[in-house]
Amino acid sequence: MAVNGGQATIAKIIPHDAADIMEYWEGLAVVGKGHISGVDTVASDGSLRVRLSTPTSTGGDMKFLVKKAKLAEAKTLVERLVSNLDQGMPPSDSETRLLFSLLETTPH
Repeated sequence: MAVNGGQATIAKIIPHDAADIMEYWEGLAVVGKGHISGVDTVASDGSLRVRLSTPTSTGGDMKFLVKKAKLAEAKTLVERLVSNLDQGMPPSDSETRLLFSLLETTPH
């Protein structure tokens, strides 16, 4: 987890397109799955949080806002992406397009 002035940072990711999602996951693939400590859903704000165990070039923990009623589907997909990273496989274009389709793409 990235630390800034003694406080953990969580970056809210609002992608412009599927390429933004691909860039984030490619960054995680470079540093390895060992930096990912978990994937959580936060029902109160409809977000999905990717927890990192140590700071990486992609920053600290990442929070994605998910479309209503798509939180479980997004979590399942992200868990699969994390599992694939563990096996050395980056996400496919279709996976990143699917994840993008599940996310809110306007700031709240």
